[in-house]
Amino acid sequence: MKRKYQTIIWGIIAMVSAIGLVPMTQAAEDYPTKPVTILVPYSPGGVSDTVARLIADTARKYFPQSLVVENRIGASGTKAIYDLVVSKPDGYTVCLASSGEAAAALHMVPANFDLDSYTIVSHVGTQPVTVSTAGPWNTLQELIEFGKKNPGKIRGGVSGMGGVTRVIGDMWAMKAGVKVTIVPFQGSGPIIPALLGKHIEVGFLNVPETVAHYKSGEMKVLCVFAENRSKALPNVPTAKELGYDVAGGSTHFIIVPNGTPPSAQQKLDQLIQKIEADPDFQKMTVDLGYSAYYKDAKASKAFMKDWYETSGKMFDILGLKKK
Repeated sequence: MKRKYQTIIWGIIAMVSAIGLVPMTQAAEDYPTKPVTILVPYSPGGVSDTVARLIADTARKYFPQSLVVENRIGASGTKAIYDLVVSKPDGYTVCLASSGEAAAALHMVPANFDLDSYTIVSHVGTQPVTVSTAGPWNTLQELIEFGKKNPGKIRGGVSGMGGVTRVIGDMWAMKAGVKVTIVPFQGSGPIIPALLGKHIEVGFLNVPETVAHYKSGEMKVLCVFAENRSKALPNVPTAKELGYDVAGGSTHFIIVPNGTPPSAQQKLDQLIQKIEADPDFQKMTVDLGYSAYYKDAKASKAFMKDWYETSGKMFDILGLKKK
């Protein structure tokens, strides 16, 4: 009799447990059932914000829920990453993170996370950095000559102290033999009015942020740090063409908190692949000067690790690495 009651009790426990698991399993399979928030580490107007909004707009064709862009500004972009890593790992909070705040900045900023604190879902795209100005210089060589005659008088605006634009700008300055006074901004958006208002001499800006101002004649782009000329700026030479072997730019990824259900990660990854293949998205990004192309999680992780090591060596040379 005792064994009979034990069997009944264990049967009830098993049934209750199974009932409790059904909603959890079903919730993961039904993802998404509500809007998904995309955190952007920088202010509106910059390339991260622009690309995030293009992704959100294009996602309407392929995703059953809306993607809501939310700007989380601060700490050289690392605030958004920290907010992401401590958020609920349910797939409803993601971040469009660049190799700057998610990797390079960790060498300088006292962030409460590292490369293993988040999970990369997929690679979104990249864009090279430019030397842009509203000053009297019409060529990169003219700017360099001014810099050599006036050490420290070139103020260079960058997006965060540990961002990609900072690393690229310093790499070029070292090779060119000029002293550039770095001026950090909370994203690329605020750099443009500072540049146009002559509060800084140059802006180390991404191609997408310069195209419209270049075409309107408000801004000059003296070079692009890329292997090849930008399709959006075909008349602008690369730094390599001018004798300075520097190339690189911000690379964006979709990241989620560790512990996010694999099914949610898979659906987000599939969404990015569909967006990347979308003809309208491709055209908009090309016109913008942004190079959108997909990489899976494994390749993306390897790229991020490599950039972390490269930027660390650069900050070591500059004596800027945090102790």
